[in-house]
Amino acid sequence: RPHFRPKNYFAAMYASIFQPHVVSAFCNVFSYPRTSRPLPWSTRAARLRSSGAALGGSCGACQRGAAFLLLTGLPLSRRRVSSRKRDRGQRMLVTAAAAESTREVFDDDAVGTCKWELQPISGAAALGAAVCKNRVEVTMVLDCMCPWSFIGLRSLKLAKDSFADRLDISVNIIPFEFDPPGTYPPAGTLLQDYYAKRYGSAAQQVWEEKIPRTTGIGVGVGIKFRFDRRLVHTVEVNTALALAQRYGVSEALAEMVLSRHFELCEDPNDPEQLRAALAALGVPPGEVEASLSDPQRAAQNEERTASARRLLKGGVPSFVIRCNDGADLCASSIYAGAPTSPAYFERIFSNCLA
Repeated sequence: RPHFRPKNYFAAMYASIFQPHVVSAFCNVFSYPRTSRPLPWSTRAARLRSSGAALGGSCGACQRGAAFLLLTGLPLSRRRVSSRKRDRGQRMLVTAAAAESTREVFDDDAVGTCKWELQPISGAAALGAAVCKNRVEVTMVLDCMCPWSFIGLRSLKLAKDSFADRLDISVNIIPFEFDPPGTYPPAGTLLQDYYAKRYGSAAQQVWEEKIPRTTGIGVGVGIKFRFDRRLVHTVEVNTALALAQRYGVSEALAEMVLSRHFELCEDPNDPEQLRAALAALGVPPGEVEASLSDPQRAAQNEERTASARRLLKGGVPSFVIRCNDGADLCASSIYAGAPTSPAYFERIFSNCLA
């Protein structure tokens, strides 16, 4: 039946057939939303035949959840999970059929973080492999007009990708606007004009010092900066980033937006591009329209900026990195340097492996 609570005997029956030594891991009463619908038996059988993986790992919650998903074919409902709720034990389940993968969220009352992955293992019984990983939470304050924010974001991404199979890393983007409202006209200000207004007679010297350095470091992380761009206020894009954060896709949106602005000189506030990017990332169109047309978005942007300012350790970008809810690793003197290269983040992530 599509709506039921499987009892202990149900889990034990399947466990005894496939993996008798993990019967105790299944003895739990599961509760699933009424929107869950069972997969056809042919699909369940195909999963067991073709996934080619073995059950392992030390996290009982992951074992229970993944085995139940595989054996019963009841997919968990897709639902947004707040960061606070995720802290109490979000589980990411990845199930693989013969030709496609499905990602679902499994919320468990247990504390800790484990991530389920189906990994092909030649000749093994078809179930699943659980990999328990330390949880790393990264909070980044960025300014969409700051090239160093783009460098920091790209450096974080490169380091994060290299540790993806060893750490469970989540990124929280907090948009920040350095210049107060009214600094730029609606059409924006050319970068050179901004330098002239801000630095006066020293503008040319500052330009000749800053631009080559920014360009060189950017090339090192795969960014080709252009400097014929316009500086604009970032109410719209910051609103979009705040919405994307609620769906866990703010990092991906920030990468798209900053790349278009700094490498293609496009307006980051373009509403059509923001709608298209958010839709591509799976954010519901109704929520996109509501956020981008909210008459309070400018005031909300100022509130976010004021809140983010309290997190700054100096300029932007600013990072807070915690492993398993521990202390801020960026505040430690052992991680000297600035967050302008993947090496900075790799040193921190390496410490999280212990």
